[in-house]
Amino acid sequence: MTSIAPEYIVAEYGSLVTGIVYRMISNPSRAEDALQDAWLEILKSLPSFEARSSISTWIYTIVYRSVIHHVKKERAYSLREMAVSFDKMQHHVACPVDLEKELWVRESCDRCMTGFLYCLDTDSKLAFLLRELGDVPYNEIADVLGKNVTSVRQMISRGKKKLSAFMENRCILFNPEGDCSCRMKEHVIDVDLPAVVDKMKRIVGKVRIFKTMNQVLPPKNAWEKLL
Repeated sequence: MTSIAPEYIVAEYGSLVTGIVYRMISNPSRAEDALQDAWLEILKSLPSFEARSSISTWIYTIVYRSVIHHVKKERAYSLREMAVSFDKMQHHVACPVDLEKELWVRESCDRCMTGFLYCLDTDSKLAFLLRELGDVPYNEIADVLGKNVTSVRQMISRGKKKLSAFMENRCILFNPEGDCSCRMKEHVIDVDLPAVVDKMKRIVGKVRIFKTMNQVLPPKNAWEKLL
């Protein structure tokens, strides 16, 4: 039996899990379903949790199973497929008149960078995000995925290299000196988002662009409304 309250889980893990799931599943409706299913499983199983693993490992494992179930219709893409897809989108886009521009730019850039993650398979994506967004230890990620620590380290390292190579000249936030022709570039410069990101990079780490974007967006916790 456990004395851990659902409110504690929501406060401690809800924001991280929300950020991860919305980056794992591109369809917002399916992502919301995955978050809800994971939460219901946590509530159902919490009374019998016996602490054979840490509470965080237990939560991430439940979330992982839910993501796997809902992500079946999505797949990873080769760097070449990604390049073709992104290069086709290099046309100007206007800010909707009913939205605050800076927030729109930040959320648009976040969605774009989430798209970059589709060059990784599901396990690699989750391993990368747990490490990047949550600083989850390698051994804990290995327990969640059912892999050994060496494999997880290699998976994350390869994922970082793949993402860096693709984003180098396609994202002004990742590399302000690169040859970015993104359709959002004009708007990104207009609201001076690179300066905000550069400031955050000095806090969270130079190349941790996904964690940086988490810091410049309004916090989201999908589990709060399920309490």
